[in-house]
Amino acid sequence: MMSTTLTTPYSLAIGLERSHVPKSAKKIPLDVYYPLILTAHDNLTDQDSKPTPEHTSKPTPSSLEYLYSALSSIDETIKNPDCETISISPVVIQSLIAKLTSSDSNHHTTSLKKILLNIASIITKTPAHINHSTSSYPDDPPYHHYNWIVSVIKTPATPPHSLQNIYHRLTLISKRLAYPHDLNLTNLFALLPNIAWCNQGPILAEDIESYRLSQALATPPLLITHVDKFPYLVNYHIPSGVRIADGARARLGAYLGEGSTIMPAGYVNFNAGTKGSAMIEGRISAGVTVAAQSDLGGGSSVMGTLSGGGKEQITIAAKCLIGANAGTGISLGFGTTIGAGVYVTAGSKVHLRTADNKPCDLNGTVVKDGENIVKALVLSGREKLLFYTESHTGKLICKPNPKSAELNPILHQNS
Repeated sequence: MMSTTLTTPYSLAIGLERSHVPKSAKKIPLDVYYPLILTAHDNLTDQDSKPTPEHTSKPTPSSLEYLYSALSSIDETIKNPDCETISISPVVIQSLIAKLTSSDSNHHTTSLKKILLNIASIITKTPAHINHSTSSYPDDPPYHHYNWIVSVIKTPATPPHSLQNIYHRLTLISKRLAYPHDLNLTNLFALLPNIAWCNQGPILAEDIESYRLSQALATPPLLITHVDKFPYLVNYHIPSGVRIADGARARLGAYLGEGSTIMPAGYVNFNAGTKGSAMIEGRISAGVTVAAQSDLGGGSSVMGTLSGGGKEQITIAAKCLIGANAGTGISLGFGTTIGAGVYVTAGSKVHLRTADNKPCDLNGTVVKDGENIVKALVLSGREKLLFYTESHTGKLICKPNPKSAELNPILHQNS
């Protein structure tokens, strides 16, 4: 029976944690892979679909409610308001499966049991530690330790206090179970260590040279892909219906909508992304969202909220085009185009023109030349605008856009 007093959290996940335990020191978590992640509006048959209103009211308890209730009856620690993670064992997983088996059978319990049985088959084979390669020095202690955990997010606004919970949140976004800005990511950079990501797993950046020496004769040889606080998205989850031409071009925590194509020159940061089919050959900075049917040309960029003190969350609406080597520091409304090589910042002086190239004010009323100059910020979010540089004067011009961006559908059939 489901508890009537149990407060179900926003999200719950079961994951495999990798950590390092230095001599005479406490465990240092490195990363977490979450094969099972649930929200209140989960859909276990397709975790790449953003919950829609019809999912929000169900006659039976959700998979999250079933799993949280079962876990709470096994380990009450998870009900603690300050609890973010608990360790789980094969015994706990088998107990969960038994509880679900004794529950009324429905699509939630059936799907959960299937996933938990898969996890159970792996968890029983997971040693406490694994040395990924043949070391040059066989007596060296293994670098990685493994632990299966449960992570809990009480509410979207609850700030994270652990690496495990940060990975939970980033995975929620990348699995399309939360949009960018849905979740509190406070102190993210302070909670994530700097990691040398390599073919033998994550290694603390300060350990990489000594580890490299220990693997001098290893087969295959040590290969480092990057040194960063974030792993590549493709090594933890690949959203359905997308193309990512270079795995280095999307961080874990990127939201990639169905039909999105990320070309080799494109880049999508965490807590940012595309909300539908889009062509990305430019940079989507942290905090930026791009709507369906928009195109970011090669070398283009959209200002984010991480660097330079920017606070505005920039959005690119549907059917927008940002030309090659162009960019924006303001939001673009539906059907807006920025010409190649033009960068529109909030403080840029913009000369307003009518469709027939006469100076005008914000309302489209014809005025004297010089009375048509505004800061670009006042145009943020306005629809159907065309920004370009007038070649013979160098002025930044804005006038009504006669057409909207059109994507080639063949390039976005990514099934």
